[in-house]
Amino acid sequence: MKGWLGRISLTAVSYAVLYVALRRFDFEPHAVPLLLLVILMLLVWWLVRDALDAPPAEWDVGTSAPFQPPGQDVVLSGYLRLLESHMASRQPEHALRRRLLVLGRTRLETRLGMPADDLTSDNELGPEWAALRRDPDRHLSAAEIDRLLTRIEDL
Repeated sequence: MKGWLGRISLTAVSYAVLYVALRRFDFEPHAVPLLLLVILMLLVWWLVRDALDAPPAEWDVGTSAPFQPPGQDVVLSGYLRLLESHMASRQPEHALRRRLLVLGRTRLETRLGMPADDLTSDNELGPEWAALRRDPDRHLSAAEIDRLLTRIEDL
């Protein structure tokens, strides 16, 4: 029996047969509780049958990095050490400059499909980028780093 009409008719027939059988054997059934019992039994039956008819679950277990508590993310802590080292040093850190240049060029090439030559990158990323690219011994302030990263993210 398919659909709701079939299920309702099966419930009605089951209830009628059960009620008549109980009356015939002198059990004096109560109509409403018996109807609720028949409905409950059929609902459980349909739930189990539908669950068994469903295709088996396929779990896609992707490989990902293991959970790290806050503050122990390897990539984030590497960037944080790089920034702290740059801010604490008296001489400019070339590692931060290299990382920013690679990040900007990669972003230009992947997002805009532009070659990361000097003129294009200067036009797209602004004067701070041009100053960073031209002067390797420049010490960047936190505000300059923030503006550079914001500009790169906005591409």
